[in-house]
Amino acid sequence: MKKSGFTLIEVLIVIVVTAILAVIVIPQLLAAGREAGESALKDRLQEMRNAIRLFHAECGDFPAKLEDLVATTAPAKGGNGKAISVNDFREPYLPNANGELPMNPFSGGGNMVGTDREWIYTPTNGNVRAKSGIAQNGTDYSTW
Repeated sequence: MKKSGFTLIEVLIVIVVTAILAVIVIPQLLAAGREAGESALKDRLQEMRNAIRLFHAECGDFPAKLEDLVATTAPAKGGNGKAISVNDFREPYLPNANGELPMNPFSGGGNMVGTDREWIYTPTNGNVRAKSGIAQNGTDYSTW
């Protein structure tokens, strides 16, 4: 009488081959997600830097805080203490549906408006950077 089915050796071979394929594929999928996050971070930094430059060109000073980029009314003063004219202010400099700053994809989630968890900003020179973390190429996010 002939029995049909798989032997224990055949089942073990299938399990080993599947495990080997998983070891090869999973790290590549994780790296692709990290690359996408780093690309989004670069794009958001560039977007905010462009908005800061535009604010400076029109108002004559840098924003006193990053939230001034999404404000709908002119702030009283800029980052160097210069009074901001209502006539020069062309709100908002970062148009966003929810009226918040772009989120840093590596901050751990959620926009932390009014805190320094997302971005490092120097109002006297308009420099904006990401909080620290190490990129895939070994550079620190805060140097981007």
